[in-house]
Amino acid sequence: MVFSSTTVVKGRAKGIVTNTGMKTQIGKIATTLMSVDADEQTPLQKRLNKMAYFVFLAALILVLIVFAVHKFQYSNEVAIYAISGDIFRQGESTDGKNYEQDEQIPSGTGSNNYLRMIQTASLCNMSELRRTQHPETHGEWTAIGDPTEIALQVLAYKAGLAKPDLVAQGFKLIAEFPFDSSVKRMSVLYQTPESHMGPSEHLIFMKGATERVIGCCNYWRDGDNEHPINSEKGADGRDAFEAMITEKMNALAEKGLRVLTLAYRKFEAAPDVDLVHGLVREEVESDMVFLGLVGIYDPPRAESRPAVLSCYQAGVRVHMLTGDHPSTAAAIAKEVAIIPEELDAANSPLVMTAGQFDAMTDEQIDSLDELPRVVARCSPNTKVKMIAALHRRDLFAAMTGDGVNDSPSLKAANVGIAMGQSGSDVAKQAADIVLTDDNFATIVQAVAEGRRMFANIQKFVQHLMSANVAEIVVLIIGLAFKDDDGNAVFPMSAVEILFLNMITSSPPAMGLGLEPPSESNMREPPRSAKQGLFSFEVVMDTFIYGLAMGILSFVNFVIVVIALNDANFGSECNAHYSPSCEGVFKARATAYATLTFLILAHAINCRSLRERGWTYANLSTLKQNKMLWVSIVVGSLLVFPVIYIPGVNHNVFKHSSLSYEWGLVACALVLFIAFAEIYKLIKRRVMKPLSLQNSAEVTLDRSTTGVDSFMAK
Repeated sequence: MVFSSTTVVKGRAKGIVTNTGMKTQIGKIATTLMSVDADEQTPLQKRLNKMAYFVFLAALILVLIVFAVHKFQYSNEVAIYAISGDIFRQGESTDGKNYEQDEQIPSGTGSNNYLRMIQTASLCNMSELRRTQHPETHGEWTAIGDPTEIALQVLAYKAGLAKPDLVAQGFKLIAEFPFDSSVKRMSVLYQTPESHMGPSEHLIFMKGATERVIGCCNYWRDGDNEHPINSEKGADGRDAFEAMITEKMNALAEKGLRVLTLAYRKFEAAPDVDLVHGLVREEVESDMVFLGLVGIYDPPRAESRPAVLSCYQAGVRVHMLTGDHPSTAAAIAKEVAIIPEELDAANSPLVMTAGQFDAMTDEQIDSLDELPRVVARCSPNTKVKMIAALHRRDLFAAMTGDGVNDSPSLKAANVGIAMGQSGSDVAKQAADIVLTDDNFATIVQAVAEGRRMFANIQKFVQHLMSANVAEIVVLIIGLAFKDDDGNAVFPMSAVEILFLNMITSSPPAMGLGLEPPSESNMREPPRSAKQGLFSFEVVMDTFIYGLAMGILSFVNFVIVVIALNDANFGSECNAHYSPSCEGVFKARATAYATLTFLILAHAINCRSLRERGWTYANLSTLKQNKMLWVSIVVGSLLVFPVIYIPGVNHNVFKHSSLSYEWGLVACALVLFIAFAEIYKLIKRRVMKPLSLQNSAEVTLDRSTTGVDSFMAK
């Protein structure tokens, strides 16, 4: 037996094609979409909300403490002092070259077998090739449609049998049975033109997955002759013809080619049959003549492998769900580093077919040490089942897709990512994000950017909260001091606190929100979905730095008011200035200046959890973040007019000008910087290094690498 034809063309393909023909399938998709909760908050939103409630509760407790110290006696100063602590809440591919028709291939090889193959590739095809007329593009070719069909149409164009030419010759489309994921094939019925070789006739052309097309074939074509497919069995018990075709298909698939099978037959309908509405698909797609195999080279993008490797480095595990043959899927997965190159895909649980995966119960899937990284011949339900399996493992799942059939899984994923170029409108509406360039590397860049944003939110909040902790330390401990009237003496006035929160602390915190990514950004482990906005280390830093700043500021207040001013607390110094309040007012100014410079210096500490902040290398990069640099400089300069402008200092801020007290401020600043560096040194030596302690799961869609779905923790 002679194998008829194998053709290899270049082009890009995607795994799952939109189902437009089966109403029952559309109904299932609609039902699935309606059953998915689309209003679920993201983990970050949940964390921010929890933090807001915590801050509100803490503020409420502090208000009660302040009023309790004053025996719940109300005054304007007490009320302002109590509420001035701040509630925070923040709710090879089909590119232009492949369309060029300069390279031609022969349309015949001495028989019409090859002619029938090219006709099938051309006519059983909904894509279009167009040459632009704009002078700036120099008549470049562009394509519209499914990438697989585009690749086949390129083949037809290069063979001189383009679909528009065949239609112009008289080929007339009578009926179409579109691709369906349940049958994985497509067929069309055409009426041929009359010619000198004979009258017009009806031909059925079919393309699809090899195992689905072979089942429809009773004949195979050898040159101009058609032979019946005999039923003799091979050594493995399979039909000899099917075994031979499978061997040829595997040989192509193992090279990373997407393999389609082409078939045709002459069609003679009964006179009373309506050729448009009276055809039954099962009857039309039978008794076919096998023509040959087409291998489509679908190279992954050059940036796909580095992007996948970056995912693994970041603890994000990548999976590939595709409609390809298992050998094709495994070859592509090896090429982009989804599975090891030395892996025996045929005998590894990391590579499965959809049939194998779908046949497993949830308990069997959950018992697997690792979910399969490649699932071939994938159906829409397979993707939904994979997402459910990821969720049962407490993994955060993101997925990419482009077809209508992908919409349930896009909806079920924590983050659905639709393809902006090749995606259907249904997929885009079901998704949370639309990827404009259909590129997996862009998703990885988005993951890196998301990590940068999350880290910067932590820096932003940590800086604000550390400042608040420092203020609370000064304010609460300071309530122990009583003036001559028996009232508590405030170490800082309400306006000072407000100025620290709004003018001194907020701009550097916002600058921290604009920090560029750290070098270890994509080498750190994924965060658990159960972890709050703050890790244990961040919470510890917030309180330790806050306590250090608060204690240093309070110590300076105590030194000035007790050691340098004989513990003279005056009378009604919370409300207005008097000579008896000079000591308290100077102590307030010292505490205020100290805390101001400590808060600004702490912005440098917050740039990194463990790395040294006060090094030349780190400080030299500070100007890259103009917002942070300017806010530190401006915040430092604003201290002086606030302290020295007459009237403003006594009447507004309730403090006095400083002289030799600046020495205390400088000492506190040096001590704080030294403390911060020693503290980070201890953390680097004692605490475990940031490593890949967790993993994440990712499932891709072939349209991004080309790979068919993306999921990540």
